[in-house]
Amino acid sequence: MTVKTRVFLVDMDGKTVNTAVEKVDFTKRSTYLFKYDASDSAGNHAEQVVFALILNDDQAPTISMCNGMAETVEAASDWSLCATSTAFDNIDGSLTDSIKYSVQSIHNEMYLCQNAGYTQAKESIGTKKVGRFLVTLAVNDNAGVYGHNAQDNHATAHKAVLVQDTRAPWIAVHGAVPSTQECAIAYSDLGATAKDLLDTEALGKKIEVSLISTVNSAKVGDYSVTYDAKDTAGNVAKTMTRGVLVRDTTKPQITLKGNPVVVHYSEQNFVDPGATTSDTCDKSLSPFTTTWNKAFNDRTLGDYIRTYSVTDHSGNKAAISRKFTIVDNTKPIISMNGQFTETYEASRDVEYTDKGAACKDYVDGVLNHAVEVSGEVVNMRVPGKYTIRYDCQDLSGNQAVPLSREVTIQDTVCPVVQLKGSSINYVEAGFPYVDAGATATDSLDGDLTSKVFTDGDTVDTAQAFYSRRSCREILASYAAAKTGEYYITTFVGSAFKRTLVWCDMTAYASAHKGQTYYQCANCVRVPKAYSAEHQGSCAGLGLKMAQFLNADGTYNADLKTMAMKKFDAKFFANPDESTDDYLCSTNDIGSDHTVTQSTQHTEITRAEAGKYVIFFHVSDSAGNAECKTLKRTVIVKDTLPPVITLHLKNQLIHQSQGDQSGLGGEKNPAGTAANPFLKSFMEAPVQDNQFMAEKQTSVNGWLIGAVASAVAGVALLGMSAKQIAVSVPV
Repeated sequence: MTVKTRVFLVDMDGKTVNTAVEKVDFTKRSTYLFKYDASDSAGNHAEQVVFALILNDDQAPTISMCNGMAETVEAASDWSLCATSTAFDNIDGSLTDSIKYSVQSIHNEMYLCQNAGYTQAKESIGTKKVGRFLVTLAVNDNAGVYGHNAQDNHATAHKAVLVQDTRAPWIAVHGAVPSTQECAIAYSDLGATAKDLLDTEALGKKIEVSLISTVNSAKVGDYSVTYDAKDTAGNVAKTMTRGVLVRDTTKPQITLKGNPVVVHYSEQNFVDPGATTSDTCDKSLSPFTTTWNKAFNDRTLGDYIRTYSVTDHSGNKAAISRKFTIVDNTKPIISMNGQFTETYEASRDVEYTDKGAACKDYVDGVLNHAVEVSGEVVNMRVPGKYTIRYDCQDLSGNQAVPLSREVTIQDTVCPVVQLKGSSINYVEAGFPYVDAGATATDSLDGDLTSKVFTDGDTVDTAQAFYSRRSCREILASYAAAKTGEYYITTFVGSAFKRTLVWCDMTAYASAHKGQTYYQCANCVRVPKAYSAEHQGSCAGLGLKMAQFLNADGTYNADLKTMAMKKFDAKFFANPDESTDDYLCSTNDIGSDHTVTQSTQHTEITRAEAGKYVIFFHVSDSAGNAECKTLKRTVIVKDTLPPVITLHLKNQLIHQSQGDQSGLGGEKNPAGTAANPFLKSFMEAPVQDNQFMAEKQTSVNGWLIGAVASAVAGVALLGMSAKQIAVSVPV
């Protein structure tokens, strides 16, 4: 039996068709119904069988990703998301135009775009931003209810894109390379700029450039400036270097000292004021050099040009000139033969011969013949200073500066003293002593015997003025008193004191003769020497500290000088020094010196001395003292026995033996062979105070003759009063 088959297309791609078709199109998503019918020959119809054929689509489309599934892209490059990815479906065919793009930043999981078309996706991802990105491509077919789970079939594809910056930036140096810099001018670098494809070119950022400079613009040399930079990604740029050449092209400065025109006079020392130099770069220039336009000769008049040049260490030169004009305005020069000051010993036999002088002129040469000598005539016999003058004039009338020689004629040879008679004499007490004296000669002054003076020749007078108060009073009472030691009487407290002092009877001026000095050695110490406030031990002697004053109270240095010739230097301490060695004095210059006899001999208790030392002095006209001071020792003794005489009514009636011989004899001119008193006694009436007359007394005093007898030069009898028992027959 034949079965009849009929095919009906119910729908296609979801659209109702309900059309009988001849055959099934398996390429289309559709639904078919197959109806099967049969009838037998009897016309019986079999139950219709219906078979449904559904053609589903559960196969997803496929995506072909352009440029692979992963891409690494250089930042700031011209890369863009590729546009050639395709999608294909086995039913729908090409679905490329239906692809949807989603771009996600992996760093922050942010979508830059979702389900966007290609154009939008392309714009959302580029090379200006580095990082990791995921690009997702999605597409659906048109399966609809015919698809899996009655939905369109869905397909996706992924592309990983890494945008990274691996390219280093580069540095652009501004200005010249190398650069030339003038020395001593501060260097200012023009700098450099760093560029990067991403940071600066694409994003407009700025990259800092670090700079290291070795430039020292104060010193010539080759230096460098280096530049370094790195981009945001840490890519380091290639180091760039600028060479800086510090050079000195500036000339040094040279300036004249003084005037540009100098007049130079012949024979004078050439003086060049010189020049000063400086340089902006070299702080220690070499000294300038000089050159003449012709050989300099100040004997040849005219103009000379001197050029001063200086060169710095870089070879830069500078120069300046000065004109010297030579003028002959020089004087001849006198040169003295010998010394300007000459000293000669005075002489009675030698004549002075001058050594003369020479004269030279810078232009005229030797002019010795033109020397003129004038001035004082040197007398070798007369000590003093003599001046000799020398003059000279050259042929042009220029007068030389005159010279003078000072010739000193001095007498430094000391005179020689010789004693007359013995150096030791013994003299009988009570008799006048006449010293034999001394002679003196000098190489220049000749015989100086008349100028001999003594110190200590007080044999006749030392004990004759006990009652005098000072040397000045002694001299007032006896003008012939000689320099030496004397006893004076001073009043201390309520008692008289007898003191041995030294009397200067030959002071330098008559107004100061009769100075009294007592040598106080190891005495009471005074805080200031010769101060009127401190008297030390002087007051205990009835004296005062020596003052060396004039009559008007002013200081007299000459008096002190005279005293220093006599006494040791230790007695002359400085005024502010403490000392226990000093001189005491009566300081009676200028006071009244009326001779008095107010002090009686019986009030003096100190015994007399019988030894005298006489020093012989002399000075020549130049003030030279004797070469050696000679002395004579005179010892006075009483060796004669007394003579007793009896008188009645002023008539001699008896005398004891009186022809005894005393000291001396013929050997001593001052001695005597017999007592001379007897003769003088016989020729004069008897008086109580007649010389050598002794009388009975109970007073332990002095039997002394009249003062007039002592002044006449008769020595005092150096003995105590004797207790004598005299029997006088009546």
